[in-house]
Amino acid sequence: MSGGALIIGRGEEQDPAALKLYTFRNRNFVPNEIPDFEQSPDALRAGWRYAKSVTEDLHCRALSAMYNCAGMVFAARRTAIDAKHIPMILADDEHRRLAEAEEPRIGDIVLYRNEKDEPTHVGIFVEARKIAKEHEPRTERWVLSQWGYIGEFSHRIDEIPLEYGKKFEFWTNRRVTP
Repeated sequence: MSGGALIIGRGEEQDPAALKLYTFRNRNFVPNEIPDFEQSPDALRAGWRYAKSVTEDLHCRALSAMYNCAGMVFAARRTAIDAKHIPMILADDEHRRLAEAEEPRIGDIVLYRNEKDEPTHVGIFVEARKIAKEHEPRTERWVLSQWGYIGEFSHRIDEIPLEYGKKFEFWTNRRVTP
Protein backbone atom coordinates (compact mmCIF):
# COMPACT_ATOMS: atom_id res chain seq x y z
CA MET A 1 0.00 0.00 0.00
CA SER A 2 1.80 3.03 -1.16
CA GLY A 3 1.34 6.37 0.55
CA GLY A 4 -2.37 6.92 -0.03
CA ALA A 5 -2.31 6.24 -3.79
CA LEU A 6 -5.47 4.71 -5.21
CA ILE A 7 -4.86 1.10 -6.06
CA ILE A 8 -7.48 -0.62 -8.18
CA GLY A 9 -7.90 -4.15 -6.91
CA ARG A 10 -6.29 -3.38 -3.57
CA GLY A 11 -5.36 -6.61 -1.82
CA GLU A 12 -6.02 -8.67 -4.95
CA GLU A 13 -3.42 -10.74 -6.79
CA GLN A 14 -2.41 -7.89 -9.12
CA ASP A 15 -1.78 -5.50 -6.17
CA PRO A 16 2.03 -5.25 -5.84
CA ALA A 17 1.62 -4.44 -2.13
CA ALA A 18 -0.35 -7.62 -1.35
CA LEU A 19 1.46 -10.63 0.01
CA LYS A 20 1.62 -13.40 -2.60
CA LEU A 21 -0.47 -15.78 -0.49
CA TYR A 22 -2.10 -18.91 -1.89
CA THR A 23 -4.05 -21.78 -0.40
CA PHE A 24 -1.91 -24.85 0.08
CA ARG A 25 -3.82 -27.55 -1.77
CA ASN A 26 -5.65 -25.71 -4.57
CA ARG A 27 -3.25 -22.76 -5.03
CA ASN A 28 -6.03 -20.14 -4.99
CA PHE A 29 -4.89 -16.60 -4.23
CA VAL A 30 -5.95 -15.30 -0.81
CA PRO A 31 -6.78 -11.56 -1.00
CA ASN A 32 -4.92 -9.66 1.71
CA GLU A 33 -3.60 -6.25 2.69
CA ILE A 34 -0.42 -5.41 4.53
CA PRO A 35 -1.08 -2.35 6.72
CA ASP A 36 0.90 0.76 5.78
CA PHE A 37 2.38 1.31 9.23
CA GLU A 38 2.33 0.16 12.84
CA GLN A 39 0.06 2.03 15.25
CA SER A 40 1.65 4.37 17.77
CA PRO A 41 2.58 2.96 21.18
CA ASP A 42 -0.21 5.08 22.72
CA ALA A 43 -2.80 3.66 20.31
CA LEU A 44 -1.61 0.12 21.01
CA ARG A 45 -1.81 0.71 24.77
CA ALA A 46 -5.37 2.04 24.31
CA GLY A 47 -6.19 -1.19 22.49
CA TRP A 48 -4.77 -3.16 25.42
CA ARG A 49 -7.01 -1.22 27.83
CA TYR A 50 -10.02 -2.05 25.63
CA ALA A 51 -9.06 -5.74 25.57
CA LYS A 52 -8.78 -5.77 29.39
CA SER A 53 -12.29 -4.26 29.56
CA VAL A 54 -13.59 -7.34 27.70
CA THR A 55 -11.95 -9.76 30.14
CA GLU A 56 -9.44 -9.32 32.93
CA ASP A 57 -8.09 -12.84 32.46
CA LEU A 58 -6.24 -12.08 29.27
CA HIS A 59 -2.59 -12.63 28.44
CA CYS A 60 -0.88 -10.43 25.88
CA ARG A 61 1.54 -12.07 23.47
CA ALA A 62 2.11 -8.95 21.36
CA LEU A 63 0.58 -5.55 20.67
CA SER A 64 0.62 -4.99 16.92
CA ALA A 65 -1.59 -3.65 14.15
CA MET A 66 0.41 -5.19 11.29
CA TYR A 67 -1.92 -8.19 10.88
CA ASN A 68 -5.38 -9.38 11.89
CA CYS A 69 -6.71 -12.69 13.23
CA ALA A 70 -6.83 -14.49 9.86
CA GLY A 71 -3.39 -13.10 8.99
CA MET A 72 -2.07 -14.50 12.27
CA VAL A 73 -3.57 -17.96 11.68
CA PHE A 74 -3.13 -18.38 7.92
CA ALA A 75 -0.24 -16.07 7.00
CA ALA A 76 2.24 -16.24 9.89
CA ARG A 77 1.45 -12.74 11.22
CA ARG A 78 2.42 -11.01 7.97
CA THR A 79 -0.82 -9.51 6.60
CA ALA A 80 -4.55 -8.94 7.10
CA ILE A 81 -7.15 -11.25 5.51
CA ASP A 82 -10.86 -10.44 5.49
CA ALA A 83 -12.87 -13.03 7.47
CA LYS A 84 -15.09 -13.66 4.44
CA HIS A 85 -12.16 -15.57 2.88
CA ILE A 86 -11.80 -18.02 5.79
CA PRO A 87 -14.27 -20.63 4.42
CA MET A 88 -12.36 -20.74 1.11
CA ILE A 89 -9.06 -21.20 2.93
CA LEU A 90 -10.44 -23.97 5.14
CA ALA A 91 -11.98 -25.79 2.17
CA ASP A 92 -8.97 -25.40 -0.15
CA ASP A 93 -6.58 -26.55 2.53
CA GLU A 94 -8.79 -29.56 3.31
CA HIS A 95 -9.61 -28.67 6.89
CA ARG A 96 -12.59 -30.43 8.37
CA ARG A 97 -14.97 -29.28 11.05
CA LEU A 98 -14.71 -31.34 14.21
CA ALA A 99 -17.78 -33.30 15.19
CA GLU A 100 -19.40 -32.07 18.40
CA ALA A 101 -18.22 -35.16 20.31
CA GLU A 102 -14.65 -34.82 18.99
CA GLU A 103 -12.18 -33.08 21.28
CA PRO A 104 -10.01 -30.32 19.79
CA ARG A 105 -6.25 -30.60 20.02
CA ILE A 106 -3.62 -27.93 20.46
CA GLY A 107 -3.11 -26.21 17.12
CA ASP A 108 -6.65 -26.74 15.85
CA ILE A 109 -8.48 -23.68 14.55
CA VAL A 110 -11.34 -21.97 16.36
CA LEU A 111 -13.76 -20.20 14.01
CA TYR A 112 -16.24 -17.70 15.46
CA ARG A 113 -19.50 -16.76 13.77
CA ASN A 114 -22.08 -14.02 14.26
CA GLU A 115 -25.87 -14.40 14.48
CA LYS A 116 -26.07 -14.49 10.65
CA ASP A 117 -23.66 -17.45 10.70
CA GLU A 118 -20.96 -15.38 8.97
CA PRO A 119 -17.32 -15.98 9.95
CA THR A 120 -16.06 -13.07 12.05
CA HIS A 121 -12.93 -14.18 13.88
CA VAL A 122 -10.41 -17.02 14.01
CA GLY A 123 -7.81 -18.20 16.49
CA ILE A 124 -5.68 -21.18 17.46
CA PHE A 125 -6.69 -23.59 20.23
CA VAL A 126 -3.76 -23.59 22.68
CA GLU A 127 -4.83 -25.17 25.95
CA ALA A 128 -7.46 -27.13 27.85
CA ARG A 129 -7.21 -26.36 31.59
CA LYS A 130 -8.85 -28.74 34.03
CA ILE A 131 -10.57 -26.71 36.75
CA ALA A 132 -12.08 -28.15 39.92
CA LYS A 133 -14.49 -25.66 41.47
CA GLU A 134 -16.91 -26.63 44.21
CA HIS A 135 -16.52 -30.33 43.44
CA GLU A 136 -17.61 -29.73 39.87
CA PRO A 137 -14.67 -30.34 37.55
CA ARG A 138 -14.75 -28.62 34.18
CA THR A 139 -12.40 -27.76 31.38
CA GLU A 140 -11.54 -24.21 30.32
CA ARG A 141 -10.53 -23.92 26.68
CA TRP A 142 -7.99 -21.26 25.77
CA VAL A 143 -7.36 -19.65 22.40
CA LEU A 144 -4.58 -17.49 20.96
CA SER A 145 -5.96 -14.86 18.61
CA GLN A 146 -5.32 -11.39 17.24
CA TRP A 147 -8.16 -9.01 18.11
CA GLY A 148 -8.59 -6.81 15.05
CA TYR A 149 -5.60 -4.49 14.90
CA ILE A 150 -5.15 -4.29 18.67
CA GLY A 151 -2.97 -7.19 19.69
CA GLU A 152 -2.52 -10.91 20.06
CA PHE A 153 -3.98 -12.45 23.20
CA SER A 154 -4.43 -15.76 24.94
CA HIS A 155 -7.98 -15.87 26.34
CA ARG A 156 -10.78 -18.20 27.33
CA ILE A 157 -12.66 -19.41 24.28
CA ASP A 158 -15.85 -17.53 25.19
CA GLU A 159 -14.24 -14.28 26.35
CA ILE A 160 -13.97 -12.23 23.19
CA PRO A 161 -15.35 -8.91 21.93
CA LEU A 162 -19.14 -9.09 21.42
CA GLU A 163 -18.90 -8.18 17.73
CA TYR A 164 -17.24 -11.54 17.01
CA GLY A 165 -20.33 -13.43 18.13
CA LYS A 166 -20.57 -16.22 20.65
CA LYS A 167 -20.89 -19.18 18.28
CA PHE A 168 -17.66 -21.05 17.63
CA GLU A 169 -16.56 -24.28 16.03
CA PHE A 170 -13.33 -26.22 15.77
CA TRP A 171 -11.53 -27.07 12.52
CA THR A 172 -8.49 -29.24 11.92
CA ASN A 173 -6.25 -30.36 9.10
CA ARG A 174 -5.33 -33.57 10.98
CA ARG A 175 -5.83 -36.61 8.81
CA VAL A 176 -4.81 -39.45 11.10
CA THR A 177 -4.94 -39.44 14.86
CA PRO A 178 -2.91 -41.76 17.09
